[in-house]
Amino acid sequence: MSAIDDVGGDAGKFSNYQRQVARHQQQVQQSLQKRQQENAHRASRGDAPLQEEDVSKLKVPQCPSRLDSLLLGKQISGYCQDARQFASQSLAKLFLARALQDQ
Repeated sequence: MSAIDDVGGDAGKFSNYQRQVARHQQQVQQSLQKRQQENAHRASRGDAPLQEEDVSKLKVPQCPSRLDSLLLGKQISGYCQDARQFASQSLAKLFLARALQDQ
């Protein structure tokens, strides 16, 4: 059961990462638009435009490791396979016992 909880935690981390990436992209776009507006305003006044800001200086969010989720998923898959085999054997015995009891 802890593996399922861990997968849920990893899914939450990845969801948070996706929100951070979206926020970062929005900040980059806002920064570029602001610089373009400033340059347009400076050009209308006859001043020299400012240089384009290097958006690569903005900190990019780190992607969380997906290896743990992959390993946990495989572990859960193994647990499900074991449970399926056990259940199929038990059900076969149950149906056999019921058939013998009906006779």
